[in-house]
Amino acid sequence: MRASSTVSHQELDLLRQYEFLSILLIVLRLVPDTHTEMEQLWRLKVFEEVPRSEVPEGEPIIPTHFVTKKKLNQFGLVKQYKARCVANGKRQIPGVSFDEHASSTPSLDSVRASLAIANHFDMDIDLVDIVGAYTHAPLDRVIYCDWPLGFDKGGPTVMKVNKALYGFVQSGRKYQDDRNIKLEGAGYKQNPMDTSVFYRRHEKVLTILVPYVDNFLVISTKGTAKKIKEELAQLFEIKDEGEAKFYLGMMITRNRPQKQLTISMPAYIKGIVQRADLSWAKTASTPMSHTQPMSRANRRRRH
Repeated sequence: MRASSTVSHQELDLLRQYEFLSILLIVLRLVPDTHTEMEQLWRLKVFEEVPRSEVPEGEPIIPTHFVTKKKLNQFGLVKQYKARCVANGKRQIPGVSFDEHASSTPSLDSVRASLAIANHFDMDIDLVDIVGAYTHAPLDRVIYCDWPLGFDKGGPTVMKVNKALYGFVQSGRKYQDDRNIKLEGAGYKQNPMDTSVFYRRHEKVLTILVPYVDNFLVISTKGTAKKIKEELAQLFEIKDEGEAKFYLGMMITRNRPQKQLTISMPAYIKGIVQRADLSWAKTASTPMSHTQPMSRANRRRRH
């Protein structure tokens, strides 16, 4: 039997105080990040400041706000907090603020197949982040936004947005179109089985790109990763994450000399166990019994 887990009122008060202080520390830590975010948007010419009086009559002014982006490492621990300026896309009007908005991402089968190819042919496997991915893509129409809280919200000026801002309904599609044009211009082709995967054969070098929004899995002929990433830096502003260890929540473990590569999700599984309150339960090496013989009928069903 499990021990009783009753908590006193005093312990609950301490827990609430701890949660409040934790949130307060995160907020205080993010205040400088909000300025960094707005400076980056200004540097990338995502918006320009215009008088509120210049907004055409009847044109909606979309509100914006900051959200906290929490980046985890392969162990499920917080790697970085980041403040991001996001538009309230629910206030956009179809046909006025946007038209097409669908975008795609690579399937998990494509990710696994790409990693299997890389392992079999002893290729380099690296990872790069596209800095401010959406905000590099131009919009096909002008959208006006109010400033986020802390930046003269409701004041005499507004943002005239010229590039895709996070939160816009069409931002994913615009970024995808802009990304595809740049990659195709560099000689990459879309995989006909999964158009979110790109490949290129150039000067005896094979490169496979698996971009999931702003995370690019870069697979290339052994010894060419650095050159490929330098080429990508000419197309996008990138952050080089080095050899791929963690991608889409999956831990990538590789023994290159023995040509072994495994993917796992220990942090995700640990989270499930904790939420289900099963950390005290007995473990098993396999989800089914390995001692019970399998009948002929069951064997046929398995195959």
